Amino acid sequence: MTWAPYLTALMSTAPGAVVAMGDPAEESPVPLLRDRPLVGGLPAAYVCRYFTCDAPVTDPEQLAEQVPAKAVARA
Repeated sequence: MTWAPYLTALMSTAPGAVVAMGDPAEESPVPLLRDRPLVGGLPAAYVCRYFTCDAPVTDPEQLAEQVPAKAVARA
């Protein structure tokens, strides 16, 4: 499983954001994840606002464009 889309979503600054992750090979107990298959064989992220979801993305850079990201301080 790739973690890049998940980590990108966690960097979101969206108030009230929900980040859910699951294995598409198993039925999820989380209703939000039901009927969310792999896209082209890759894990997909679904960005939803006001009960409407954008097209799923599989690329972390595309996901970052859909959700504002926190600035990461580097030491």
